[in-house]
Amino acid sequence: MGSLGVDGAAEAVVDDDGETVYLAASDGFATVDIADPSSPTLLAEVTGIGEEFTNGPLRSILDVAVAGDELLVSGPAQRGTFRGLVVYDVSDPTAPEPATEFVRTGHSIHNADFDGEYAYLTNNLPSDRPLSIYDVTATNEDGERAPEQVGRWSPLQYDADVEGWSEMGLFPGTIHDVTVHDGVAYCCYWDGGTWMVDVSDPANPSYLGRVGDYPLERLVELATDLAEGDSAEFRQLFGEAPGNDHYAAVDEDASVLAVGGEAWDDPTTPGGGPADLDLYDVSDPANPEQVATIEPEAATDTTRGGTWTTAHNFDIHGDRLYTSWYDAGVKVHDISDPANPERLAWWLQPEEARFWTAQVATPGETFVASSYGIDGRRSALYVFPDREGEQADRPSLLGEQGTTTVRTTTTRSTTETTTAETTTPTTTESGSESEAEETPGFGVLAALGGLGYGAYRYLRGREE
Repeated sequence: MGSLGVDGAAEAVVDDDGETVYLAASDGFATVDIADPSSPTLLAEVTGIGEEFTNGPLRSILDVAVAGDELLVSGPAQRGTFRGLVVYDVSDPTAPEPATEFVRTGHSIHNADFDGEYAYLTNNLPSDRPLSIYDVTATNEDGERAPEQVGRWSPLQYDADVEGWSEMGLFPGTIHDVTVHDGVAYCCYWDGGTWMVDVSDPANPSYLGRVGDYPLERLVELATDLAEGDSAEFRQLFGEAPGNDHYAAVDEDASVLAVGGEAWDDPTTPGGGPADLDLYDVSDPANPEQVATIEPEAATDTTRGGTWTTAHNFDIHGDRLYTSWYDAGVKVHDISDPANPERLAWWLQPEEARFWTAQVATPGETFVASSYGIDGRRSALYVFPDREGEQADRPSLLGEQGTTTVRTTTTRSTTETTTAETTTPTTTESGSESEAEETPGFGVLAALGGLGYGAYRYLRGREE
């Protein structure tokens, strides 16, 4: 319907009215008016956040979260010595103003969520990789709002909740993202799975349940091998599917959980390939059940240096699932029957757009998607009609000799591993280490898959 170029565009979120979009934009954030979907208009750009501090301003802002008239901004998503969070008043989206002090943290913040009272931050400190919870209504001695940490939760710290989990070690259980809905935090711990945590009392979070491709025993075995200096299998598992839990969302009554991975193919190892998106019945969080898988599209080259078709960020509203798949575009599925998701729409333009997220704007009318501007793609916000239909003359992701990735998925308990059968791509050129550091996911931690045990030891000795 319409699009607008925005430098540094990453995560996009939409206000309650469906007319204003807030975009994380690397060096800050932008607000965009989509009241006229055919002509999105830039309202404001905010940069220089925290520039009054030594080592400021804040960089690598890849995520924002909105609640009512306030916007949480935090980072950096990747490396950096200046780290923290601030809440902005966006009641006038043309003139955002800080609503709280900028509070520095001792850790990077790859992703976060916000409910208007508490900020939920991913925290990848080497000690325990926790979810950190901040009360953003707290005040300092001058009566000004100054967010303060009130709670934290980690699978390692809370071994009493899940006996034996502390034996897994730090990897591959790095926390990548968190989504909070009705007092439950859905924490994506990469190969460690997605954990459901009761945060209704933020000072005392507690374990509810977990889904994941690997059982605890397998992860403990992997951590033991890594500690003994054998990084080959770790390198494969960390960078490739299955596992790689990257983003999660639930429907309104929290009965359906969607978990998307993020992965590329490593042609030097068997299996792997782009990650899919799994649907779970979590009506009983203690006994979740996988009910369906939405597979990624096949492409001639699915390495980091090729065509990106892995799942990325998404949204659920009502019976519709809005997904992004980087170069493979954006899709809308009907999940009224979660065991049988039905694709309603699909749009892609792989030479132009590399989609980061898809989010509903006005249900039944519009949804939005942001394009991540690397490798020659556009950095932009797109607005799409929220209706059933197929793109005319849709581009192909396969060359003349391209092959198809096939995965066999069955309904399983959360401790079993999906079986996979994968054909070899025609092109086997992988991305460089510098490319790995530029990719989303964990940035330097994603690059770790290619750097091996030495980098692992280095990372354990310092903050991310």
